[in-house]
Amino acid sequence: GVALAYGVVQSLIAVRSVLVLLLIAAFLAIGLNPAVEAFERRGMRRSGAVSIVLVGVLAFFVAFGFAVVPPIVDQVGQLADKAPDYVTQLKNNSRVVALDDRFRFLDRLNEYVNHPENAGTKLFGGVLGVSKVVFGAFFSTLTVLILTLYFLSNLPGLKAGAYRTVPRSRRPRVGLLTDEILHRVVGYVVGAVPLPGLGGTATCLFPALPVVPAPPPLPLPVPFTRHTPP
Repeated sequence: GVALAYGVVQSLIAVRSVLVLLLIAAFLAIGLNPAVEAFERRGMRRSGAVSIVLVGVLAFFVAFGFAVVPPIVDQVGQLADKAPDYVTQLKNNSRVVALDDRFRFLDRLNEYVNHPENAGTKLFGGVLGVSKVVFGAFFSTLTVLILTLYFLSNLPGLKAGAYRTVPRSRRPRVGLLTDEILHRVVGYVVGAVPLPGLGGTATCLFPALPVVPAPPPLPLPVPFTRHTPP
């Protein structure tokens, strides 16, 4: 029994990244399913409804990327240009100099500033490490998208297949409990999306009132860091 439990744990650890992608895709599919069902109630086939919902989600993220990425690139470029001045100011600070005597971080920071093109490769372990990170993020995103499309298209069939694995006498109760769980998940998604969205919109609008160079990137962390009470 101990050996079997150890083997199961090691197997789960080995495939934990795949399990995380599966859980993310399943959560997204459950959250988007009400929108698909709304189109179905209007007489549209499920495949067409899924296509419209996913295209809408992708269009939102593409538009958000076009609004956020250019200002971020511009600000990063300005930061790289002004970084030597910032390092010089740090060297003139007595407290920073005292810390540098112990940890010797200013020389390393100065090397990154003078050779910014090598900072990314050193941070991720060379060119191979940077390529691994980029391609890993790309394939993870593509995998989540494909799995979400599959789960969303076949959600009724997947639920029916899961119910058939339960003894016949318990299927009604399991079905009721599962539907209630899915309803709660959908309610959480529907409730969690507007609140951070409103917070992000307000964060974007208030900096736009005075002269702020790039207000769109500022609300980016808000939806992910806002605490939504249960």
